[in-house]
Amino acid sequence: MLGKVVRFLGRVLFAFLFISSGLSKVQGFYEDGTKLVSMLQPRITQAVGHAWTALHLDGQVDRPTITPAVTAAVLYCLVGLELVGGTSFIIFPRVGSALLAALLVSNTLINYNYYNYESLLKNVALLGTCVMMLGQRPGLHAPVHKVKSM
Repeated sequence: MLGKVVRFLGRVLFAFLFISSGLSKVQGFYEDGTKLVSMLQPRITQAVGHAWTALHLDGQVDRPTITPAVTAAVLYCLVGLELVGGTSFIIFPRVGSALLAALLVSNTLINYNYYNYESLLKNVALLGTCVMMLGQRPGLHAPVHKVKSM
């Protein structure tokens, strides 16, 4: 019983990091959305440029133009992943960890600053926690019922 309470409390504390961050982004978007969009737009353009170069698509396919509307849509998706993933991590740990892993990978690719190595390490550590939860079998301490062969 105590183990279940401790695991639930740990999930709540881990999810709180993402839920509080998502809510602060919602508040910041409500107060001054153009500031967030203008701050995120060059980073998305840079991430698309890196992806186009890595996939060798430069001469074959035109790069998409990242407009403020596209940037706002990406911001909504990231905040939605943060809030839904954090909330579902509390109740459905495996689903929530998959959503949070998608958030962390996309967020790291878009927002990774090559001069801020600590933020990369933080995201890698959080991603490791999500992968660990994905690999954990459901009901870790539940009794296993073996089928008797006849």
